[in-house]
Amino acid sequence: MNETIAKTLILNKGFPERIVHLDLKGAPLRVDAYRELFPLLHQNGATGLLIEYEDMFPFTGRLSTLARRNAYSKEDIQQIIQLSTSSNLEVIPLVQTFGHLEFVLKQPPFTKLSENALELNTICISNNESWTVITEMIDQIRSLHQSSTRIHIGADEAYHVGEDAICREKLKKTFDEHKDSMGVAHIARRVV
Repeated sequence: MNETIAKTLILNKGFPERIVHLDLKGAPLRVDAYRELFPLLHQNGATGLLIEYEDMFPFTGRLSTLARRNAYSKEDIQQIIQLSTSSNLEVIPLVQTFGHLEFVLKQPPFTKLSENALELNTICISNNESWTVITEMIDQIRSLHQSSTRIHIGADEAYHVGEDAICREKLKKTFDEHKDSMGVAHIARRVV
């Protein structure tokens, strides 16, 4: 038995799900490459794919500025889902909803939603417009992932919480100066 496969089997023991994170920002694969990758992942024990599109998703409408010039098309996304399904891999889209939002906050229409004007990575969770942008992103991603039964909302590395004027006021009035409570309230908020 191949040593790599043996190590993989040992590492996977006791875990019913083995999800591979595909972080597509930077240098994403061409869609054709998934024809070979997905069966290989499945053969080595993967059960699902956590796909973080960021600027590779074909956002539309006012979110269209978030998509790179060479972003995947809707047809590409459908093909990726079809290829994953053929390899018995569940697709779980990852939509950043708190931190890791540089790809959103660096765009002029959305820069004003940053919690910190110098560090464009955390969205101001007290600004109602932020919630509107997040739900629009989720809605667009959900519309192309109708067979997905869950999404991942990110929410890690939100380094700047309670720093802008809106959040400082809300932090004082509603959360008794507890930034963690404020962050958890945002994460627990429901998209209907």
